[in-house]
Amino acid sequence: MKSCGTCEFWLKDGKSYGYCNRYPPQPRDGGVAHFPEVHRDMWCGEWRPDYDKMQRQAEARAALKEAKDTPATKSPTDHP
Repeated sequence: MKSCGTCEFWLKDGKSYGYCNRYPPQPRDGGVAHFPEVHRDMWCGEWRPDYDKMQRQAEARAALKEAKDTPATKSPTDHP
């Protein structure tokens, strides 16, 4: 899926936000340069896939799904 979170130019900084490093930082308040801060679910026309990142995310989703689909086992101390 095209999104900043799967783009090779996006660097995560926190849970849902990160910085786009596609272009050099641009001066903002007081002349201090910053990379644009963007949400992981956003995307733009400059998106370029980061296949390693996408593979890790797919593996994490699969592990989470497997954990949800696996029935909880009873401990030896559980009695009916």
